[in-house]
Amino acid sequence: MSSSTKSKPPAAPGADSRRPAKADPADMIQEELRKTVNSCRSTLVSIEHDVDGLSAEKDDLLQQLVRIRDRCRAIDAEFVSKRREYESAMRLLKLCEEEYAFTCCAQGPPPTPFVPRNRFMERINAKEESSDDAEGGDLEDTQVVAALSPSRSPAPPIPKLYSAPGRPSTAQLQPARASRRG
Repeated sequence: MSSSTKSKPPAAPGADSRRPAKADPADMIQEELRKTVNSCRSTLVSIEHDVDGLSAEKDDLLQQLVRIRDRCRAIDAEFVSKRREYESAMRLLKLCEEEYAFTCCAQGPPPTPFVPRNRFMERINAKEESSDDAEGGDLEDTQVVAALSPSRSPAPPIPKLYSAPGRPSTAQLQPARASRRG
């Protein structure tokens, strides 16, 4: 057999790679559908994750709302209690003012501040006032003491040894007693 009649050897497996193979339209559609399904699945996973986060945030906000509602109710109850206390105190104050006005009208002007009468303390105060006046004491202190002390006549002075009329004094009796002893 001549060489011209010999058959050509089979082509190597990658010899026709330069020529593009004709793609099957069904395979292309399947590939596009597969990509779309995968994209939809990833989108669904992302949405589910967001929904879980939003659900947790919603639950947290609902709990905060419950706490705020309970706090508002407690504040409202405290406000009502304080308002009742205030109204009760105002009623008591009004009664006291009416009682005070009735008492003052029935008994005359309000009494002066009570200061217990103590002769010994009056003498000490009188001595202190006289020493303050001698030293140039403060005038306001004496005015305050005078304003606080009840209005009454000053305490009588300490009695001295005076002889009664028609009788000799003790000073006159001293020489006579001395002469008798002598």
